[in-house]
Amino acid sequence: MRGSGLAAPPARWFLPINRIAEAIRDQNTHLVDSLPGISAAGAEKIVATLRQKVQPFVGLEEAPKREAPPSDEELKRLAVDLLVEMGIRRPEAARSITKLLESQPQLKTVEDIVMEYFKQ
Repeated sequence: MRGSGLAAPPARWFLPINRIAEAIRDQNTHLVDSLPGISAAGAEKIVATLRQKVQPFVGLEEAPKREAPPSDEELKRLAVDLLVEMGIRRPEAARSITKLLESQPQLKTVEDIVMEYFKQ
């Protein structure tokens, strides 16, 4: 982790349960062994003990990752950048988007902002 003196944990520490269950079912001791705190011998024992019991977990779907909505400034920047890509001069785009967001703060997506820009 940045600034804490600790390294960021490897991505495999955050494997979804269905991926771990698949590894156990498929007798993938290498993946199970790569999980923190599990030795090669432990991985073999886990696979031998659980491979017949993990099937209900294999079918679980991964929860969708939620992205944080963009901040108002980020939303404004993205909308202006898109308008510039469409051929609108940056100063005009920035001025118009600022006015638009002040008058219609309910606009929360770049698509909505750009559509509203072209309606005016």
